[in-house]
Amino acid sequence: MATYYVAANADDAMLNSASGWTDATYSYVGHSGAPPVPSYATLLRIALSIPAGSTIDSAVLAFLSLGGAGTVSVPIQAVNAKSCGAFPIATPVSLMVPSVTWNQAALGAGQTYTSPDISAVVQGWLDGFTHDDGDYLGLDVNGIGATGQNMLAVSTKNGSNPPAVTITWTPPAAGSITPVHLFQTVQGGL
Repeated sequence: MATYYVAANADDAMLNSASGWTDATYSYVGHSGAPPVPSYATLLRIALSIPAGSTIDSAVLAFLSLGGAGTVSVPIQAVNAKSCGAFPIATPVSLMVPSVTWNQAALGAGQTYTSPDISAVVQGWLDGFTHDDGDYLGLDVNGIGATGQNMLAVSTKNGSNPPAVTITWTPPAAGSITPVHLFQTVQGGL
């Protein structure tokens, strides 16, 4: 098991439905008030070190909440890229399937909340590309169109209470890595 954190300002960005991409002090998910005020999506990128061919057993996101009322229902998907580039990135963002929906209600300000298991999202990204150690998983936490007034602060930008992804995995059995994976892993390290 390992916990990975959003580590730098270039590792997250927020989409405001009214004004586009921003690099504000906080990144949010959900509405700032009753619709039709803006709703928000957040992109995160996190450097992972998981061996090719591993099986993701569990994966969860943990975010700090600013509080709110109602329920936020947001899909979480991986960015369709071998290693997600630093933000801001070009839009529209290409996303992978599957997605996992996070339904969260009654957020308390200053509390940390954990997403449902997103292992299918991480596994899809891991299996979708031949990765080098330290490639960035990009995650889209999309609150655009959310119906509640909840807000999740998913980053403070300054390293205090950053979002975290905790992942457990089972490495591949000895000898089960294909020669292509082995060759590409070695090439990536030269």
